[in-house]
Parts: sequence; structure tokens; C-alpha cells
Amino acid sequence: MGRLVPQDLVALEGALAAVGDNPAPSMDTVAAVMLAKREIALAAIEVCDLAMEVGGRAGFEKGSPIDLHAKQNTVTVYTQSKIFPMLPEELSTGITSLNENNDRLAVVADMIVKENGDVPESTFYRAMVRNQAKLAYEDLGAWLDGSGEMPATVLETAGLKEQIELQKQAAERLRAYRQAKGALEFESIESEAVVEDGVVKGIRSVVPNAARRLIENFMVAANVEMAEFLENHNSVSLRRVVKMPRQWDGIRKIAMEFGDNLPEEPDQPALAAFLEKRKPVFKGK
Repeated sequence: MGRLVPQDLVALEGALAAVGDNPAPSMDTVAAVMLAKREIALAAIEVCDLAMEVGGRAGFEKGSPIDLHAKQNTVTVYTQSKIFPMLPEELSTGITSLNENNDRLAVVADMIVKENGDVPESTFYRAMVRNQAKLAYEDLGAWLDGSGEMPATVLETAGLKEQIELQKQAAERLRAYRQAKGALEFESIESEAVVEDGVVKGIRSVVPNAARRLIENFMVAANVEMAEFLENHNSVSLRRVVKMPRQWDGIRKIAMEFGDNLPEEPDQPALAAFLEKRKPVFKGK
């Protein structure tokens, strides 16, 4: 259950690193972990404290320059050759981005990850953080998956190798717990453009790897804990509701064609197990 730490500001120390696409103009997630007995203390720094960085809430009042800019763009649009930010670029890629070797005010989701991946306790607080390394998904993922060399930045930054390895362990625990609870993981073919000098030269597939899964699991865990925190404090929030499938009988018939028998009543763990088992078959087609 999440709780808000009443302290004003803490200095979060350690070998913090951000992982993202390469190249990436801004970074919004870094993490730090500690191992205590058999539990892992995970601090996922998801976002910069925007209001604090720009001098308070006044800068976001209706009709302010920031508000008018956001009203015009409404959302941030990402393309391979150019990014069109919702907020002014000085904010989106500047003081609100967890850029390398810069002190930033941030909001931290501090979670305890047990051996089975459960998160029984979480806290949220503001902190001053410094991202000590900017890592790319592909380079870090190749090393974590055993198909590439350790990135030079990891080797050169004191304590970062141990941090990344412990983060991977925490992410694997979180993922295993979600799977045991019946989390449905749908893999889609994601592609990206190969851009040279502003010109699209080709299209390539984005291959999932350990680095992408690491950040994904941290973000899911932080979102779950924050959702519970807001609900427990009677705060309004937008959430996606996943309902039970109406065509469960049809899903059962499909499973039977593959030799599997799903329960008569909708069962999320059983469906997740069936889909996971069929993945190698579908990928081979």
C-alpha cells in the first residue's frame, strides 16, 4: 500500500542510470536499488517534478505561455526524424528531463520487492537526483541477454554494473509475479525508421530485450503503486479497466483446437498460461 513521505526533499544517491532509445533527446526514468536480506528496495524515479523545476504552479495557470503551448500541441508526437513536444522544448528536453550529470528535482516511487515479486510496501517522495549514465536499450540489452559486450559507460561508472544486475533481478521478480497473477502479455511487431541526415532510409524491427523489459516492469510496478495510492487517498485518476471477455466460450473453443482445456468460467491466469505456451508456435509461423 502506498504512502506519501512527509519530508520536503531528500538527496537520492547511488549509481543512477537512465535507459532509453538511442538517440533520445530526453530521459524520464532512472532507478536505484539496494539488497536488504532477501528483499530488494527499488526506487523508480519516473518523472521530474515539473512544477518545482519551473518555479511553482503559477507557470501552469490557464492562459500562461506554457498552458497555451500545451493547448496548441495537446500531446507529444514522436516520429523517428523529429519530436513535437507538448511542452516547450526548453522544458521537455531540458530542465524536466533526467539528463546525464545534471541535478534534477523528481518524484520517486520507492518500493520493496519481495522474493516472489510482490510489492507489499511503497512510498512516494520528492528527491534531488543525478543521472550518472545515459544508456541505450540495444547496447544494454545485448549485454544483459549475453549477446554483447558490457557498455563502456557501465564499466567506467563506479557501482553501476552491480546496480544494473540487481535491477535486472528486481525486474525479473516483478515480471514473474505479474505472470503468476495472470498478466496478459501481447507481443506486437514494433518497427522504427532508419533515419540518416533527416531522411528515412529504411524500416527495421524493434526486438524486445532485457533492458526494455527491465524499464517496462519498473514502470508497471510504479503505476500500480501510484494507482493504489491515489485510490486510498480518494483522489481522482484516469485508469484503464480490463473487463472479462464476453466471448469466453469462443476462446475456449480456440484453445481446444490446440489441445488445451480452459475453465468454463473466465480465468485470467489460465488464459495467460495458454497464450504463453502458444507463443513459440505462433512465432514460428
